[in-house]
Amino acid sequence: MAFGDAQTPAGSQVDREEGARTRRRLMWTIVFGALMIVAGLVVLGHVLIATLVSVVFLGWFAVIGGLAGIISALFNIRRPGFWPALLGGALALAVGIAFLRRPGVGVAALTLLLGAALLVGGIARIVGGFGEGGESRAWVIANGVITLLLGLLILFAWPGSSLWVLGTFLGVELIVEGVTYIVMASSLRRALPREA
Repeated sequence: MAFGDAQTPAGSQVDREEGARTRRRLMWTIVFGALMIVAGLVVLGHVLIATLVSVVFLGWFAVIGGLAGIISALFNIRRPGFWPALLGGALALAVGIAFLRRPGVGVAALTLLLGAALLVGGIARIVGGFGEGGESRAWVIANGVITLLLGLLILFAWPGSSLWVLGTFLGVELIVEGVTYIVMASSLRRALPREA
């Protein structure tokens, strides 16, 4: 009995410290979410600059990924999969260099690709929605129609839509992610037991 009594205060102290650490982590998650929302609003205020910056970032990402792929392929020169790895790395490197040398062309190409992907994705969701059963059918079809219309809007306005599409998508994504972080962290924080 005395042994159990001796353990209880130490155990509750550890629980309180763990709870305090969890609260601090969740508070930093909320702050991070708020910063993402602010960044999203700034991006939406400067969509053209954000579009160009995102293409340059993707260009560097492709160059680094392409070089890594080529080097990795060269280390596996006598193994199966050498040629696909080498060609994939070379293609990524070429796309990255093209994006960095001509960001405007990269923006136009990515916008066209995004519009086509939304168009195909919308059609696929609409077709898949008719195969759904129950209440989710209407939501799937509505989602498909919205995605299809968004794809058509981008494609019919192309190449002019290249000036705003990528930056707008990036800004909206940052805001949605920030709100998600804040809502999830706030609900987890409220669910934690109160400190004594």
